Amino acid sequence: MLVNVHKLLIAAALLVFTLGGQAQQWTLEQCLDSARVNNRGLQMAQNEGEIAKARHKEAQYARIPKLIANGEYKYFTDQPTQLLPMTIFGGPEGQFKDAQFGVPHNITANLQLVMPLYDPMTQGAVRTTGIAEKLGEIKALKTEEQVVLDISTLYYNAQVLHHQINYLDSNIANSTTLLNTLTLIRQQLMATGTDVAKVQLQHDQAQSSRLKLQSTYDHLLDLLRFSIGLPLETPFDIVPDVMVPTALDPATIQTLDQHLVGLQSDVLSSELRLLKQSRLPSLSLFGAYGTTGYGYDEEPNDFLDLYPLSFAGVSLKYPLFNGMVTRKKIEQKQLELSNSRVQMEQVDEKIDLDRKNANRQIALAESNLVDSRTRIALAEQIYEQVLLQQREGLAGLTEVLLADNALREAQQEQIAAMIDHLRGTLELQRVNGQLTHYSKN
Repeated sequence: MLVNVHKLLIAAALLVFTLGGQAQQWTLEQCLDSARVNNRGLQMAQNEGEIAKARHKEAQYARIPKLIANGEYKYFTDQPTQLLPMTIFGGPEGQFKDAQFGVPHNITANLQLVMPLYDPMTQGAVRTTGIAEKLGEIKALKTEEQVVLDISTLYYNAQVLHHQINYLDSNIANSTTLLNTLTLIRQQLMATGTDVAKVQLQHDQAQSSRLKLQSTYDHLLDLLRFSIGLPLETPFDIVPDVMVPTALDPATIQTLDQHLVGLQSDVLSSELRLLKQSRLPSLSLFGAYGTTGYGYDEEPNDFLDLYPLSFAGVSLKYPLFNGMVTRKKIEQKQLELSNSRVQMEQVDEKIDLDRKNANRQIALAESNLVDSRTRIALAEQIYEQVLLQQREGLAGLTEVLLADNALREAQQEQIAAMIDHLRGTLELQRVNGQLTHYSKN
């Protein structure tokens, strides 16, 4: 019910945004909520989880008694032949006489009941599919985690690119102002054509870079639309302000990767136990109740007589020898289980390593962010001073271009630090198990 309400809310939001006729700004959380409902890869992963759940129920239902209705009608054009010993008729032993007897019409109808009393294979299948059901849930959450990572990365890249475009617009405005100033100075014969050409080249390169960045930004928005299930023609934009988190919850939980390898090891253990149980006997109860009919259609002796038929019994199956196949399968499964335990240790160590690297990357990025803001402010101040000195004839074009390049380098350093911080934050959320929530039940 809650999922349906969620879908209706998302659909209503899409309708409002579409009818608005202009690009609406979506927050990251809105994008993630839409993806959880509309992302096709996530939908397929969730369906795989439902398939695993259905297989578990199928294994459980195998323990329920089975009731089968049978019906059969036979018409014999030639009666079955039997060999009768001649001793019945007073003849010698070892000699037989062929004879056909019976009626042409045979009818059989009955109900058969089969109830397993003890079947180790069925019990083992229930146990294994139960673990596989949890494994399917983990795989669906793993897909959701990857979707969250992909969409968050796209969203952050678009935000960073938006800032790059803003910086470039500011640089283009500076180049335009400088170009206009140099053009006036050249008209007064106080600057050379080479100076104007240098600034013009820098201005044109910035314009070209602006077009490339805008194309990349539009492509990122298209990728976001596709990932969250929006039609490509839907007006859509992001919130440009980058909300850089300053701290994360230090509490950690078991990650999905750890859950995954743990359940995979449990599946192997269950399969190994199932192989060992295949040597045990199975016991079942069976019975039938029905009727058998015989008919003859030649007048005046035509008839159809029905006779009841019922029985009950117990079936015991005990595998004695299957050519050492089970033993070799057990050896293979033991090796697989050993590899799985090594993999669990490897995943734990890798999580610890990734957590340390993410913390180190975040700390370095935070320091670089602070430094880059200071350098940008200083570079802007220097650029304004040099530009003023150039207008007064106290500085040449070379000094202006150097100050402009220093400002651009400081801006790029801030962009790089911002990207490192966002990537480190996402990675730390992943290794801390904070992107999705898995409840053991």
